[in-house]
Amino acid sequence: MVGFILFSSYPKSGNTWFRAVLSSALAQGRTVDINRMGFSTCADRGLFDRILGVSSAEFTSHEIACLRPHVYDFALRRSKRDIIYKVHDAWLPTFPGTPHPFLASQVKRVIYIMRDPRDVAISLASHVGKSIDHIIAKMGHADYVLGSKKKRLRPQVAQRLSTWSAHVRSWVDAPGLSVHVIQYEKMSQNPFQEFRGAFEHIGLEIPDKVIESAIEAARFEKLQKQEEEKNFVERSAQSSRFFRRGIANGWIDTLSSEQVRHIVADHRSVMERFGYKTD
Repeated sequence: MVGFILFSSYPKSGNTWFRAVLSSALAQGRTVDINRMGFSTCADRGLFDRILGVSSAEFTSHEIACLRPHVYDFALRRSKRDIIYKVHDAWLPTFPGTPHPFLASQVKRVIYIMRDPRDVAISLASHVGKSIDHIIAKMGHADYVLGSKKKRLRPQVAQRLSTWSAHVRSWVDAPGLSVHVIQYEKMSQNPFQEFRGAFEHIGLEIPDKVIESAIEAARFEKLQKQEEEKNFVERSAQSSRFFRRGIANGWIDTLSSEQVRHIVADHRSVMERFGYKTD
């Protein structure tokens, strides 16, 4: 029986790097084209337009939120193989009274990609063109939704992020989901072990040498160079670049002590649960 395999994360947590390595691994370790990785974003507005047969611009964000599980169900019923989606939504309703975007019974495996919220705040602020303080506040807001305002038509439909902590808990503690957690920091320290474990979780038997080649092919510097040469379709209009520094613990030389205290105050329990130092 076919189902969904979801690569879920709070934005700017390493989802793109994970998909780049997997894309290369599926191509026997060859160079990856960052604009042709082959894994759709579940919130892609074009997906809705194709399946609905009308422009999703005709619907409100609340109406689209109600339609999402039906759109994904239709896509799955037409597919002869598992469907892989990149997901930034929390495992929560997009708005009060709307359903979960996915039916739990249709989700076969989840890779949850986590990153220190202090690093997420910096990278996400750059991505959306807002101040770090603005993003820190948003990451502590339960009703944080991307793409719900109608000032302009965005390429993705509304996605509820909620707080960083709630996002993590919503996925890793979700009953009935088979979730494998992979942390950005461990991916950076020991990529082979972390990627191999994640691939095994989704049922892929990839030779060790191929995994090693894929990790090399998707090194941050190579992805960054591609973006400089030919842009990256996932870069937001508010950001000058998608691939910034690509390091763990970059917050140490970037955030003020007050910003660090704010993030830790908001997310201490989940941070400590997953080994992030808060003192």
